[in-house]
Amino acid sequence: MKRKRLWILLLSCIVCVLLALGLHGFSSILKNQLQHEQVAVNWDAEGNTAQISVFFSESEKYFLRESLEQTEFQLKNWYYQILNELETASITAQTANPTARLLVYGYSAAGEISMQSEHNDVRVKAYGVGGDFFQFHPLKLVNGGYFSESDLMQDRVILDTDTAWQLFGSNDVVGMFVLIEKIPHMVVGVYERESGYFNDAAGNDKSCVFVSHETLYNHGQYHGLESVEYLIPNPVTGFGAGIVEKQTNGMDVAIVEHQKRFEFMSLIGILKQFGTRSMGLSGITFPYWENMARGYEDILAGILLTELVLLTYAAIVFIGLIWYLWIHRKWRARGIYEKFKDICYAMRVKRHARKVKAKGGDA
Repeated sequence: MKRKRLWILLLSCIVCVLLALGLHGFSSILKNQLQHEQVAVNWDAEGNTAQISVFFSESEKYFLRESLEQTEFQLKNWYYQILNELETASITAQTANPTARLLVYGYSAAGEISMQSEHNDVRVKAYGVGGDFFQFHPLKLVNGGYFSESDLMQDRVILDTDTAWQLFGSNDVVGMFVLIEKIPHMVVGVYERESGYFNDAAGNDKSCVFVSHETLYNHGQYHGLESVEYLIPNPVTGFGAGIVEKQTNGMDVAIVEHQKRFEFMSLIGILKQFGTRSMGLSGITFPYWENMARGYEDILAGILLTELVLLTYAAIVFIGLIWYLWIHRKWRARGIYEKFKDICYAMRVKRHARKVKAKGGDA
């Protein structure tokens, strides 16, 4: 009966270890599902670039939205200050990555906007974006492409499929125009908005369009700047984040270094915040993509906790089994030592006998 129990305990250890390995593999798959968390890896496979996001509190949004010029001046000011910091550290485009730009940035503001076509009028959620926003947030395009800050005119718009159907009754609308406060804006792209539990819970559950930051500020209901994102050289751990933190010192912001957020110690930190993490004490309203990433953090932290529990159980039971077998062993160390001595003596006797026989044969 005792032997049967020992086998059951050993089997439970093996099952726990296998389950932990399976959960670890599943968590690796989850980490790679969010494209906007993989931008730095896709940009620089050698791992010398950091993806840093800055999210603003409501008080900072209020300050930054006093005028469009003030907001965009502050964004450019941060950009050039970071470039100066990199230059001071003797980091150039050639030393960082000869084929890539030294610093990439994009930004977004949330709001709502009204659009009209010949067929219908709609009012939808909107993001006013600038810089290389779509480098950080590639959309699932159905038709067309993106617009950029370098476009001569900032009168471009990307619709989701729902809005395209409401306005035109079709997704094939690239090149057509919508009116925003009677000003024509060209549709340059149509994308399929992601759906599912996490997207809906994160705030991506309604029709959403993308326009230039200038268009949203001047012609929409502007809720304020939500985030600025950077791809920045990171020759040593924390270098890029340190430079960004320096520029926003004294501001009420949250800074995220994306490569670190799913690492072991980061997830342990989330487990320590259990019960307080969702209280919203920071005063920061995150965009839907960050809400999704934070949701994944919670899931991955839960998976990590489960892995640790399984492995701890397996380790305790395995050590207990070893201890039990040691206590109830039918042999003793001295007995093994004496047995070893006997074996060695027997081998010496046989070796001596072979030598004597060999000498006798030669004679």
